[in-house]
Amino acid sequence: MRFIYISLAIGLFVSINGVNAQSGLDLANKMIDRAKSLKTIQVTVDAKERILGTYYVEKNNFKINITPFKAYFKQEFPQKGLEGLLVLGENGDKAKISLNSFPWLTLNLEPEAEMMMKNHHHAVFHAGFNYVAEVLDGLLKKYQGKSDQLIVSKGLGSYQGQEVWILECNNPFYKIQQITLQKPETIYNIGLRLHINYLSILEENSGSKAFEVLPAGKTLKIPSDYASKMLIYMHKTQYYPVYIKVSDPRGLFEEYKFTNVIINPVYKPEVFSPLNKEYNF
Repeated sequence: MRFIYISLAIGLFVSINGVNAQSGLDLANKMIDRAKSLKTIQVTVDAKERILGTYYVEKNNFKINITPFKAYFKQEFPQKGLEGLLVLGENGDKAKISLNSFPWLTLNLEPEAEMMMKNHHHAVFHAGFNYVAEVLDGLLKKYQGKSDQLIVSKGLGSYQGQEVWILECNNPFYKIQQITLQKPETIYNIGLRLHINYLSILEENSGSKAFEVLPAGKTLKIPSDYASKMLIYMHKTQYYPVYIKVSDPRGLFEEYKFTNVIINPVYKPEVFSPLNKEYNF
């Protein structure tokens, strides 16, 4: 009879607290699946990024349609009022950028060119949650069967007044390695291909430039993975990240806070039109 009581008590505890028993792998896959399921998103992103030893901070409000990709953003800091609009398939796939300051120009910029990427870790294509989900998915697939060494759940916690899952990724496989280019390529494109941030590669190769085409046979030092450490706070029920902290042996690499999140809002066509009377293009 005592055994029955104990079994019932354990069963009741699990049924009440089962939500707390999810593994790091389970939660990571839920975040990845959630990102893949998104059609549209509205979000405010506070970003802190290390650019060759110096930290840059930005705050932008985004409205994004995932497929086909469309994005409008308005900056709160450092250049309040700056606006951007990128709609693939329109304007030659260039982003419209309104500076909201002298000389009051609207620029048309390649979204992955040097001018647009200056002091940024990511192109506008990677705004929102999809890219971090891609990075995490790539890590889990690369180290399949070793997820218990890679990512752990620290259970439920609190962040800015809301309950969140806390995930820690401490990558024991992270190292700096050498590669030899098999074809001419830029460091920026190498980073995209290997899911490693191009600025991490630049930091290991002093004097290199992100958008310079390097010749076949060139040897580079590159990180084996995107980061050595990641800390992710994930919404308790919606499974999207609300905070991400990425570190490497040099320290903090990037940090993102996601607020004012609306999942799958319905956007009217004028939201992604340069003719919108609320915009300054």
